[in-house]
Amino acid sequence: MILGLDQITFGELKSSENLIESLRGKLGELNPNAFVDQELARKTNILTDLLRETLLDRYQALSVRAFAHIVVALDYFLVLHEGADDSVRDTLPGGYADDLLRVNEVFRLFQREIDSFLGWKARQPNA
Repeated sequence: MILGLDQITFGELKSSENLIESLRGKLGELNPNAFVDQELARKTNILTDLLRETLLDRYQALSVRAFAHIVVALDYFLVLHEGADDSVRDTLPGGYADDLLRVNEVFRLFQREIDSFLGWKARQPNA
C-alpha cells in the first residue's frame, strides 16, 4: 500500500493501479455514519475516478493544473498527517475535516472540469 505519492514514480502511476488501490483502502477507513467522512468519500471517489480515467488516456480533457491540484489533495488524504498542517489527526474523531477542506478547495477551483468529467462519464457505455 502506498503511504504517499513520494513512494511512486510517474511511470508507476501511469501503469499501475497501486494508487487507486491505496485510495480505496484509505476510503475504507472512513466512518460511513459521519457526514464529513461521507462527503469526503463521495468527492474523493469522484477525484479518484477522474485521475484513473485520465491516466488511462480514456479521458483527455483535464487540465494539467487541475491534475496537479487533484494529485496534491489526494496525497494529503493518503498521508497520515501528524505535523503542523494537520489540525486534527486522521485517527481521531473528526480527523478528516482538514482532508475534506483540501478536497473541497479542488472542487471549488475546478468545478467546471469536474462537471465536464461527470458528464463524460455518464455518457460512457459502462457508466
